[in-house]
Amino acid sequence: MSTHAFGRRMERHVGVRLGHSPHWAWLGWGFALAFAVPFLFADLLEINRDLFYGLYAIAVAGLFALWARSTGYDLVAAIKRRWPWAVGLGVVLAGVLAFMVVRTEDPTPARTASS
Repeated sequence: MSTHAFGRRMERHVGVRLGHSPHWAWLGWGFALAFAVPFLFADLLEINRDLFYGLYAIAVAGLFALWARSTGYDLVAAIKRRWPWAVGLGVVLAGVLAFMVVRTEDPTPARTASS
C-alpha cells in the first residue's frame, strides 16, 4: 500500500495553449466583412445609400448573431449583468454619431410656400 505523501511526487503540468482562439477568427472575419460590404455595395455596385446602410446593418447583425451562437456566448446573462453600462454607452455613442451625421451632411433646400 502506498500513499501520496511518501510516493512519487505529483506534478501539475502547466502549459500555454498555442493556437488561435475562435474569437480571433471571428474578429478577422469581421474585419473582412467591414471591408467587403462597403467595397462591394458602395464602390462596385453603387447602390442607393439608404439601401446600403440597411444591408450593412443586416450584415453586422448577422455576423454578431453567428458569433454569439458559435462561441456559446450567453447574451441574456451579459445584458443582465452589464445593462447600465450598455445603455449609457449606447446613449453617448448615439449622440456622437448623430452629431457627426448632422455636421457632415449639407441640408437639403427647404421648399417655400410659393413653390
